[in-house]
Amino acid sequence: MKVLKVNENCNGCGMCIMNCNYLQENDDGNAEFIIGKSISDTDMPTVSKVVEECPCNAISIVEEGITDKSGLEGAKEVIKKLKKQMDDIIVKRTDDLIFNADNFFIDFPVSAKECVVDYSSESQARSAARDEFKRLCYSESAYRPILKRLFVEYKVNILKPYYDCSDTEGNVYYNYNKQVRDMLKRAYAEIKSFIGDKIPESFTDFSVYPSSANDINIMMLEKFDNRSTNSGIIGELSSFDSYMSEVDYTDYEEYVGEGKFGRSKYKKKYQFNGLSNAISEFIKDLKFAIKLQSRDIQNSAIEIADNALKNFDKKLREEMKKKIDELERIVEG
Repeated sequence: MKVLKVNENCNGCGMCIMNCNYLQENDDGNAEFIIGKSISDTDMPTVSKVVEECPCNAISIVEEGITDKSGLEGAKEVIKKLKKQMDDIIVKRTDDLIFNADNFFIDFPVSAKECVVDYSSESQARSAARDEFKRLCYSESAYRPILKRLFVEYKVNILKPYYDCSDTEGNVYYNYNKQVRDMLKRAYAEIKSFIGDKIPESFTDFSVYPSSANDINIMMLEKFDNRSTNSGIIGELSSFDSYMSEVDYTDYEEYVGEGKFGRSKYKKKYQFNGLSNAISEFIKDLKFAIKLQSRDIQNSAIEIADNALKNFDKKLREEMKKKIDELERIVEG
């Protein structure tokens, strides 16, 4: 069968696309032949004119096909080749879902009470410092949102291609679907040139995608951020009192007026400082704890994604076999 070949000289002027139903614009804005078509004898004069008028000499008519046979024998040869192409498709497993702690930014919380608020006793200052550290760092309401955000970033930035099951570019399943569609379109066009319009154009339709409804692995990837609650990261941190050892407490006398006989009166006040050092140590330890657990987190994600790909591989081959069976029934019938 005859098709058009567009080389690298194409500058995307679009003249050929406007004058030829066999060409379309690709993602780079250049012309490309529409897979699944073959140039008919009646269209050959028009197509030849488009080739001749290309200002860049970027288009040529070439013979494309997998067999020299014709008629029914040619169609059978195409089916045989199609089977081989589909058998050669390999759904690759993944081993690169890197959970890199260095890629995540953790905010440094700041206390508005450090070295500012005065307390009437050292015990009050100590109690206030402990409460601040719990509020900012060492409580579930403080560190859970941090870990949740890290896991959400990992899920969206790294895992999404494995749980995004939409028929669009950007997920791993789309690439295999497109590969099969292109095979079906080429086979359809060549067999059509041998036996006519016996095969419906809908034969080239192909869409195989998993979903959370039929594959638990997809659901687990969609909700992978829930693992932040049992990741083991917090268990790697130092004790609360270890961080509080970074905090100091100072006292000073504050003038409060004059007493009897004109004597100045002073009241002792207390402040805490060094809480920022405790927070700094906590953040450092938290990052280190994330690194310690990163391998386990990553391996867990890889195992789930691989299971999803394994199930997808099985379904893909089942649907490809159905297409081959359908094609054989049409051709032989």
